[in-house]
Amino acid sequence: VGMMLGNPTSIVQALPRVMIPTALLSAFLSNTATVAMMIPIIAAWSRRLGVHPGKIMMPLSFGAQLGGCWTLVGSSHILVAKAVIPTSLYSMEFFDLTPLGVLLTFVTTLFIMQLAPTSFLTSSASTDDAGSSAPTGQLDTYEVTFVVIQSGGLVGKDMDESGLNRLEGVYSIRLSKAGSSMEVEPSLLSEGDKLIAECSAAGIISLRANPGLRLVNQDDLSLLGAHRRERHLYEATVKSESVPLIMKLHD
Repeated sequence: VGMMLGNPTSIVQALPRVMIPTALLSAFLSNTATVAMMIPIIAAWSRRLGVHPGKIMMPLSFGAQLGGCWTLVGSSHILVAKAVIPTSLYSMEFFDLTPLGVLLTFVTTLFIMQLAPTSFLTSSASTDDAGSSAPTGQLDTYEVTFVVIQSGGLVGKDMDESGLNRLEGVYSIRLSKAGSSMEVEPSLLSEGDKLIAECSAAGIISLRANPGLRLVNQDDLSLLGAHRRERHLYEATVKSESVPLIMKLHD
């Protein structure tokens, strides 16, 4: 499913990548189970693309319902129809509805793609902060360093393909190649590369949810043990004029 979703550059390209795989799964699995399985995948994928999940969840549901009419076991309604129709009139086989179901799925997908740029698929939730610069004077902005790991699917991709710079709450990402302390222009990611992200609290959550990244101080955090959940983090803002206090904090 992840390979079929890929990295589309617009909502119009994203819709068929959602509806077609979902319909294919729903043709052989329960519609409810298919949607429940796809929701977390689509939510994480849409954040990576910089698209609000609300614009994709309804087409996801449509794809599951349409896929349910591809086969005899795709939906309970099909089984009920087979049971009530006398076999002397018509005996429904497993793939009898597949041609019509596939045609209906593709027609509906094309129709929804036409509606994508309109207000019908426009969510009220704002995504303007995804991939934008941090608002001037905003205090809820953090600089966090992550390390690229081998087993997360980011190695060999550039910043645009990874979608990290389009996550909600991520304002900018700078790259420091492995073995070097100098920041360089974005290039293909390698194991051990450091990504310095300027982001909000929501951006930190999104980046930490990516399996291809770990915090640069992850090993230090593990030394805190299981009791670290009981610790409290306090945040304070110090004016630049408070030089004696700043010097004391550094000491």
